[in-house]
Amino acid sequence: MNRYNSRSQSKFSSKKSSGPRRGGSSEERSSGTGRKSRSFRDSRSERASTFTRSSRPSSRPSSRPPARAYQDTKRTPSDRDESSSSSWEGVSNWYNKIVGSDGHYYHEHVVLPGTLKLLQLKPEHSVLDLGCGQGVLARVIPPVKEYLGVDISESLIEQARRQNRKENYDFITWNVSKPIHGAEPTFTHATIILALQNMEYPQTALQNAANHLVEGGKLVLVLNHPCFRIPRQSGWSTDEKNKLQTRWINRYMSPMKIPINMHPSKPANRGAMRGQKSLDVDSGMTWSFHHSLQDYTEMLRKAGFVITRIEEWTSDKESEGRAAKMENRARSEFPLFMAIQAEKRA
Repeated sequence: MNRYNSRSQSKFSSKKSSGPRRGGSSEERSSGTGRKSRSFRDSRSERASTFTRSSRPSSRPSSRPPARAYQDTKRTPSDRDESSSSSWEGVSNWYNKIVGSDGHYYHEHVVLPGTLKLLQLKPEHSVLDLGCGQGVLARVIPPVKEYLGVDISESLIEQARRQNRKENYDFITWNVSKPIHGAEPTFTHATIILALQNMEYPQTALQNAANHLVEGGKLVLVLNHPCFRIPRQSGWSTDEKNKLQTRWINRYMSPMKIPINMHPSKPANRGAMRGQKSLDVDSGMTWSFHHSLQDYTEMLRKAGFVITRIEEWTSDKESEGRAAKMENRARSEFPLFMAIQAEKRA
């Protein structure tokens, strides 16, 4: 299940400083910062037309340096409407329950261990986490100079803040799939973990990541595998004669905008999935945006990245019983996730 859609276009600037998340799928169930620290408050009401980075009230003593300013362009009524109807905000409570504070099973066993290996973080590094959700990555990375998590869902950002215990870590509500103007290259690392496929404009998100990275900075991008896990266009089948579990794929090369029904039992959602009426965000409908590996490669090139490594991660689960052999073999052959490591070049 994927996330991310659209929000108000804003100005996002900084001055110094070097899943489900959301990637769970019914498919697998069927197969068995010496730089200044950041501190600010984001706009939490539609009335706010600007916001400035300022220290949030805290009972803990803080030695944080002066904050930097993040200014927002004035929002129009249409921006506010679009913002309030974010497909992910409508299912944020449900998502938070299934993921929890440590992530779902695949976060813990596959995605996070793999991501940490690729990041190779050191204390002097700084991390920009785009599409951070409720901050699962922030709680497992080793200590760094600075961390900033950004997500479109206000509810998930509130969850991330409640669980944050580090003074040099911050979280803001922002739409990273629209241009961020005035960005300066300040981070050594950027991540987009199981979130890009929920963004309608992934090219802009990747460009935003590049604009905030120093030259030579590293991006780690984790996707539901774009070849083998395409919502409504891929799945498992069984060849009983040859005792094989196989993977079928209907479409791959064509970009697709795919509705995802989190609560298929609701009549309104069943009708929407059949195209009878518009999707009801509050009923648990989200969107997934499919692109081929060729598309992602071109997006990264346009954003100024060079791919330095690609990994494909399989499930570590094991089946038992009569079909265990073919199910376990299928798991080992068809990866759940693709991780792309890229470097910003001049």
